[in-house]
Amino acid sequence: ARPRGGGPRAPQFAAAGAAAAACGLVAQQSTARCDVPAGSGARIRKPSPLQSEPPEIVGGLQMQGHFLEVPLDHKDPSKGTIPVFAREIVSAKKKDAKLPYLFYLQGGPGFPSGRVNGPSGWLARAVQDHRVILLDQRGTGRSAPITGQTLEGLGDQQVVDLLTNLRADNIVEDCEAFRRALGAKKIRTLGQSYGGFITLSYLSRYPDSLEACFVTGGLAPVGQHIDDVYRATWKRVQERSRRYYELFPGDREKVRAVVKYLSENNVQLPSGSILTVDRFLATGIGFGKSGGMEDFHWTLESAFVANGELDYRFLVAMDRDHAWDTNPIYWLMHESIYAEGSSQPTSWAAHRMQQEIPALDWKKALANGDDIVFSGEMVFPWMGKTFLELKPMDGVAERLAAKSDWGPLYDTEKLRNCKVPVLAAAYYEDMYVEWRYSEQVAKLLGPKCKVWLTNEYQHNGLRANGYNILDLLLKMYHGEAAVPS
Repeated sequence: ARPRGGGPRAPQFAAAGAAAAACGLVAQQSTARCDVPAGSGARIRKPSPLQSEPPEIVGGLQMQGHFLEVPLDHKDPSKGTIPVFAREIVSAKKKDAKLPYLFYLQGGPGFPSGRVNGPSGWLARAVQDHRVILLDQRGTGRSAPITGQTLEGLGDQQVVDLLTNLRADNIVEDCEAFRRALGAKKIRTLGQSYGGFITLSYLSRYPDSLEACFVTGGLAPVGQHIDDVYRATWKRVQERSRRYYELFPGDREKVRAVVKYLSENNVQLPSGSILTVDRFLATGIGFGKSGGMEDFHWTLESAFVANGELDYRFLVAMDRDHAWDTNPIYWLMHESIYAEGSSQPTSWAAHRMQQEIPALDWKKALANGDDIVFSGEMVFPWMGKTFLELKPMDGVAERLAAKSDWGPLYDTEKLRNCKVPVLAAAYYEDMYVEWRYSEQVAKLLGPKCKVWLTNEYQHNGLRANGYNILDLLLKMYHGEAAVPS
């Protein structure tokens, strides 16, 4: 049982109607037809009424929040419902125009869509000719969020049963519920990273609901075993670590000094969590982003104060650079995104593959004078021992790692020679999503999948230069760009 107080209860899954009333929401019954693709085998349901907040104008954009009450498990509605939130954004100048819907599928898992102050980046390009839907994927943001607080009073198996319903299959069903409620026969999607994984699940289930799909750094490794996925990503992490030391050779000894200090001292972060060597090295997740190496370099330059202790400012930065306390789904469910109808458990695959590679052993590297290799976009069992808010979830994580009855996420036959245009930006040296596997998926999707492959950007290309990247993908869709040449 979980140590926090209170009796067993559902984690803030109050009825959407009650929550809506508290927020001053207005029910809007959609008049849309229920456009379920013929022959899909899906149950035809009437669209649920949207619970909509009053629209606001922010930075020249009209923004309006919508809630939908959806089944916790779309395959078994008897398990109850949860509220799912999405924010509709349109140029204030075009608020009455008939524009196609573009559903943004956030990376993760476990992170909500961003909150915006006006048109910038990819959104500035998108609102020129779309109504944008920023979905808070179930369990994040305002969609029945999963946190240490909302899980109070639940037993480990209760939490496992809950989290099992937060994968891409149910997220796709949530998108379909919104599509129907908004009265859209077809939508476009923009999937960043994990959002691209969701896109492929969408194409596997409801291709007739999709007009076009744009993917950035997210052509999922469909059909690849999780062990092979992490073997490939560890090689990428090794290469990025090598490049970091090549870029900042003076940091070799600074990294070694921090590792040595942490191996000899018990260091508590301002949050109350523990900074171990492994947690310090996990900061390498930023090496897969544009500017990530530089950011870490500047953090490292003031790691110590004059008396040889770690600088408080450095410790604050270490707290800031790891968001797993506030977004526990990432730690709990990350490896499950690669559990594709498998009868085998994930069993902490990244950690197991790490043990296969001697160069990743920081203790040996420290003793032998070798370069210490960081880690990347991976989750580990030790996180439940060192992150304060994750400690009560440690038993949940172990049960999820041992779970062997994950359902399928993709239908390779439906994906094969897909009739929906898929326009993808793929990054040749992506540290998070292995390009070799993405290339195989692109071939599976067939001639309507067009890929712009580049090494100009890292995995966060959409954040680094989103306007131009989305603009190019839209031009590829409209036949206005000769990509691929």
